[in-house]
Amino acid sequence: MPVSRQRKLEIEKRRLQVAELALKGCRQMEIAERLGETQATVSLDLKQLRDEWRQGARDDIAAEVARQLEKLSLLEREAWDAWE
Repeated sequence: MPVSRQRKLEIEKRRLQVAELALKGCRQMEIAERLGETQATVSLDLKQLRDEWRQGARDDIAAEVARQLEKLSLLEREAWDAWE
């Protein structure tokens, strides 16, 4: 069964709260108590958040590598042009 748009927004809001509390150093049980959720839900939220953060970091690294390779390519072209 597809998740409704409203439910997706609720989950996203909760995950933002979980992320904020986790980054402040709160433990899973403390986060669960504060948000009125189970520890299992908080654990799943943290897993999802870590996966998203890792993917974001990979994307950032890949973009930077692509920029650096383009710079090297340009320098190589300029060097060959100057040599000729």
